[in-house]
Amino acid sequence: MSIKPADLDSGQTFSLHSFYLNADYVADYMDSVSDSFVSLNETDSTGFAPPMALAALSLKGVIHDLEITPGTLHTGQDMEFKRPVRIGESLKCTASVVKNSFRGGSRFLAIQFSVEDSEHRQVMVGKSMLMLPE
Repeated sequence: MSIKPADLDSGQTFSLHSFYLNADYVADYMDSVSDSFVSLNETDSTGFAPPMALAALSLKGVIHDLEITPGTLHTGQDMEFKRPVRIGESLKCTASVVKNSFRGGSRFLAIQFSVEDSEHRQVMVGKSMLMLPE
């Protein structure tokens, strides 16, 4: 069930996803963006994942939870990676609303992300801005 952005309040947590950063996802990500990143240990898939693969997977969960209308723009993003993430790690992404405003026929939604590993250590924090027509 998707959440309408107009129904979200500042400070509200609206998305919580657990995911496993597996080698197949990392390989598909690298292929889709023509990334030449080389894992530290490709032979057993326990190397490090490209940081933006983690960001993309986190944003995917949030977009899945939102009712995104045609014409939505991803207007900006700011990500901070706290440590490298190994392929094969289990992670949890929590997203909350920083700001939700409406101006000139468009909704502006600022979303804050936090990604933690299985030991509850932050591995990534970030913020994304969406502009949705209404």
